[in-house]
Amino acid sequence: MKFSELVQIDNSIELISSSSSELEISAIAHYAHPKKKAIVFIKNKKFYDRVVEKLFDTIWQEIGIIIEKKFYQSLNGIQEKFYGQVAFVATVADVDIAITKLSRPFYDAIFKDLNEFKDGRQLKSAAIGESCLIAENVFIGDKCKIGKNVTLMSGVALMAGSEVGDGTIIFPNVVIYPLVKIGKSVRIHAGSIIGGDGFGYHFFNGAHQKIWHVGGVIIEDEVELGAHVTIDCGTFSPTFIGAGSKLDDQVHVAHNCYVGKGVILCGQVGMAGSSTVLDYSIIGGKTAITNDIVIGKQCKVAGMAGVSQDWPDGSIIAGHPARKLNEWLRGVAFLRKKALGEGRGEG
Repeated sequence: MKFSELVQIDNSIELISSSSSELEISAIAHYAHPKKKAIVFIKNKKFYDRVVEKLFDTIWQEIGIIIEKKFYQSLNGIQEKFYGQVAFVATVADVDIAITKLSRPFYDAIFKDLNEFKDGRQLKSAAIGESCLIAENVFIGDKCKIGKNVTLMSGVALMAGSEVGDGTIIFPNVVIYPLVKIGKSVRIHAGSIIGGDGFGYHFFNGAHQKIWHVGGVIIEDEVELGAHVTIDCGTFSPTFIGAGSKLDDQVHVAHNCYVGKGVILCGQVGMAGSSTVLDYSIIGGKTAITNDIVIGKQCKVAGMAGVSQDWPDGSIIAGHPARKLNEWLRGVAFLRKKALGEGRGEG
């Protein structure tokens, strides 16, 4: 897709500076996962600062930047540091609207050549390693890649283009969507769904307009997922589960989340979009983690906590909103003492 074709989809896009406005654009990318021949959107100062930090990488010379016009005008000239370091700089009236409009054609381009209705064994497009155990009523999609010694139990559906590494065991009625890559020696228990569309919409023209997700999911080696776990597809970069992590039954990991190595997520934990839990942290059952925050390495979060801010490495937290464990316990003791004291006074 050329720049001129982007303008046909959203006519508020205006070219500001270009070293290569005729770059053949093949994807939308996230600033943290830049790709050649992609466009990256910048809506506000947070994303602007993060992109600027990465401009030393020459890959940006083959990436176009599209900035929300109102924010661009507020930069008062400092945005010129982009000039010559990226393929082009453009503005758009509203980044959110542009993403909903532009994500669809890139989504369509990925899926147009995949057959989602015939088994890849019939199409002779699936690659299946030696010594696999495949039960009856398993669907293996077009262009799937399955390693050696993989076990697929009845009712498993591997949709087109998904990948499963050596020695992985997938229990009955698990659905693996396209764009999902599963590592070696992973165990996925019954009823789990990996790679479904992320819950991403922007509201305009009186309706919730869909953002078309193409980021996929990456699950590294020796991960175990309990029954009915759901992990959503990333928007433009993968939702990520690090090696050796264990997710209990009914855990939900939303789009663009990052789960580090050796993390424990107990039953019914919910991670909102773009949240991060770093290596070897333990998150108690029914904890809710809000979007776009970071829980550091080796943290402990008590069950039913509501985590609404970043926490540094080694934090031990509890409560709603979550705070340091000792602080929360003192608060609970104070309220209990106050309540009991008032009760005796009334008697």
